[in-house]
Amino acid sequence: MRALIILTIFSLAVTSCHKEEISNKYEPIILDLKSQALVESSNQFGFDLFKSTIKNSEEFQNIMISPLSVSQALGMTWNGASGATRDEMTNMLGFDIANAGELNEANQSIRQALLSADRKVDMNIANSIWYRQGYSVNPEFIKTNEDFYNAVVESLDFSQGEESKRIINQWVSDQTKGRIPEIVEGVSGDHVMFLINAVYFKGKWKYKFQKEDTGDEKFYLENGTSITTKTMKQSADLLHFYADDCSGIAMPYGNGHFEMVVIVPNEGIDVSSIVGNLDDQKWNDYLNSFTEKGVEVWLPGFTFECKQKLNEPLKALGMKTAFSFGADLSKIGPGKLLISKVQHNTFVEVNEEGSEAAAATSVEVVNTSIGGGGSPLLFKVDRPFVFAIREKDTGAILFMGQVYNPVN
Repeated sequence: MRALIILTIFSLAVTSCHKEEISNKYEPIILDLKSQALVESSNQFGFDLFKSTIKNSEEFQNIMISPLSVSQALGMTWNGASGATRDEMTNMLGFDIANAGELNEANQSIRQALLSADRKVDMNIANSIWYRQGYSVNPEFIKTNEDFYNAVVESLDFSQGEESKRIINQWVSDQTKGRIPEIVEGVSGDHVMFLINAVYFKGKWKYKFQKEDTGDEKFYLENGTSITTKTMKQSADLLHFYADDCSGIAMPYGNGHFEMVVIVPNEGIDVSSIVGNLDDQKWNDYLNSFTEKGVEVWLPGFTFECKQKLNEPLKALGMKTAFSFGADLSKIGPGKLLISKVQHNTFVEVNEEGSEAAAATSVEVVNTSIGGGGSPLLFKVDRPFVFAIREKDTGAILFMGQVYNPVN
């Protein structure tokens, strides 16, 4: 079964420090079976979308997506779909629950679990719906998304296109600490609604890199050349696996709930082969083979942002009708509605302190009638690699990406 979701101080006295440690200790997250099943299968949607996005992008490009962000935005939209439009979204996203209320409850449980997992991690998952002033939105559609997605719902005068765009983009910028300054490129009279999700994550490494240990090292590109890049170094007891095609480590943030998994292809294997074979089963095989070892990590710092239009990747995964004149979004409100664009923008920075990542997804709806132990193991990340930021107990993947060139 597959499903949606995929889905992120100094103390002034010894006493306050002690209280902080107690209040932020690792508490296991236990989801009900329904929610856990949704998380497990939603990761497959994330892998499929990642691969589909790469196929529709330039070769050797740094790419990151947030399955959680896309799932949240499409989840709100799904609540307004009917007929073949709903069925295709259901199949693509892996919905296997007839009762939409149960699905929305599961999504709500997972969102709340992620937000409360680690107080030392700055985590935000925010949803909003912006509709054209005077348009008669179905009250049930609004209530469902307010209740289960905690969506902010506002009407705007879309005839004032630049002002409407500024308001929506300012909301996204505020929710992502300025890392995604724009998600909507324009607002026209054809637009009926924008369904927006924003995800922000900032976590400090549990085992920090020291800046004085960072130095220049070679990074080997897939075209046979090499570059010099700033590479962070440290030794710590970390989870590590080795497989026939790759090896990987898990680097925890904060109290350990969230972690970055870094996967490096073995010699003679390119990163596209790893991505091409990556699915929920392969991912779990990697995770299940983790063992704790003393590891010397060499990891290049990197920063990049992506802007992806997801129409074609989503169509390739089976969500076709929603973008066509045959779309049925009648549960949103009156008129002949269809999705004109799904825009997905992301940002990531990895340095000695930790990681910062953000994503925003906009679903644009238009009215068609208008138009341990032993010697440390050396884990050297010196060639293109795959990474993901996930929460351990739920297994939810917040972000996943590939890095071909950490300097680019």
